[in-house]
Amino acid sequence: QENANAGVTCGRRGIFAGLNGGYSKLTNDANTAAFIDSTTRNVAASVGYQNRNLGSLSLVGTYSKIDYDDPPSGVPVVSNSVAQSGIGVTYARKIGNRLNGSAGVNYNWIDPDGLTDSASAFGANVDLNYRASPRLNLSLDYTLSNNASTAADAAYVRTGQFRFAGDYRLHFHLAPPLLA
Repeated sequence: QENANAGVTCGRRGIFAGLNGGYSKLTNDANTAAFIDSTTRNVAASVGYQNRNLGSLSLVGTYSKIDYDDPPSGVPVVSNSVAQSGIGVTYARKIGNRLNGSAGVNYNWIDPDGLTDSASAFGANVDLNYRASPRLNLSLDYTLSNNASTAADAAYVRTGQFRFAGDYRLHFHLAPPLLA
């Protein structure tokens, strides 16, 4: 898999805006699998308001174009490409010194070419991050979304993802020997 992403965010007096773009090339090396090589190009833009007491509220728009390359032989391919777009709202806030979180809701449209019908659905995400100590960070995430599929027999899939992660940082302090 090859990936390239770039983004810029700027703001003034509580108003902020951001623009991100990306490219991804996914190659399937398994000869008998029914997965398709794909090239994805995407762009996302956001605009919002933030302050120290209330947190941040942003409106986000996304667009992705997924082109399927080199389909596996013997498997009927549902679509040659998929266009995916969406709009959503995200709220993020720091809660005390150790806890911060965000929540969002979005609506996505998936439009495959070929024989498959278009689809649209709501999605959501919730993220919590807790700094237990200066060395230990814990995170809890849940995402529900529609995504373009890399399987030859499906244009899109509905996914729910739950993730719990911990990050412990080791710090080594090397001091020079005392010179007398």
